[in-house]
Amino acid sequence: MAVVILKHGLERHSQGTLLITDLHSGEKLFEGYVRQCVHCQNTWTYRPGSGIRRAMCDRCNGHTCGRPSCDTCYHKERRIEDLEALGRMNRAAIEALVRHIELQERIDDAVKDRVQKIMRARDRTEAQGNKEGRLVTSRD
Repeated sequence: MAVVILKHGLERHSQGTLLITDLHSGEKLFEGYVRQCVHCQNTWTYRPGSGIRRAMCDRCNGHTCGRPSCDTCYHKERRIEDLEALGRMNRAAIEALVRHIELQERIDDAVKDRVQKIMRARDRTEAQGNKEGRLVTSRD
């Protein structure tokens, strides 16, 4: 089992230090600098000269992880605002759908009531016709 410690901003180019030690012996298993993408918050171990393509966003003034989706500037604050707006839009759409369903149920109930009234009136007309001795044929 290991203990993971993350300290922030200990080196000029890093956003923190990752220190992994053995829980029982206290032996240091790994120590390295970490960075975080300003667009997606992906965190990686910073290893200069590793050959992994990373970038710097001039607009956000921070490092990006190198994913193609992070090549265009889409700052985390903007992403949060967009997700909140999407949540509001989804909520509004759900509420509109619920209102539509409730309205449809009311229409269905009204139609059902109207059909029942028509059937009762037809039954009364047929019953009166039978009492008077007239032949009443069904329209079925």
